[in-house]
Amino acid sequence: METNWADCVPPRVGCFRAVRAQTGKDLATRLIASIPLRLHIAETRDKAWDECEAGLHQVLNFNRTRVNPQAGSIRSGALQQLPPVGEFRNVPGIGHGGAPFVVGTSETVAETLSASATSG
Repeated sequence: METNWADCVPPRVGCFRAVRAQTGKDLATRLIASIPLRLHIAETRDKAWDECEAGLHQVLNFNRTRVNPQAGSIRSGALQQLPPVGEFRNVPGIGHGGAPFVVGTSETVAETLSASATSG
C-alpha cells in the first residue's frame, strides 16, 4: 500500500495546504523534504555567532562523525573539511542539508527568511 504523504502533514499546516492548492501545487503529487532550519538572533551579527557558533559546529561534527561524513554544506555544495570554531562563522553560506544557518540581527534574519520564502 502506498502512503499519501500529504495525509501525514500535521493539522496546524492547513494554511500551507490552502496556499499550495491556490497556487496549483497539489501536495499529493509533490515530493516534500524537511530540512532543519537553524537560526539565532542577537543584537549584532558577532554576538549572535558568539552565542551559537560552538553549538552549530557541534551539530555538523556530530553528523559527520556518526551519520554522514559529508554533513555540512556551503553555497557551492558539501564542505570538504569542517572549519574550527572561530573560523566557522566566516564561511559564506555554511549550513546543513543545503540550508544555510541563519545567524545575525533580527533584521538580517528576517531578510534571509523572506528571501528564502519567495524563492521556493
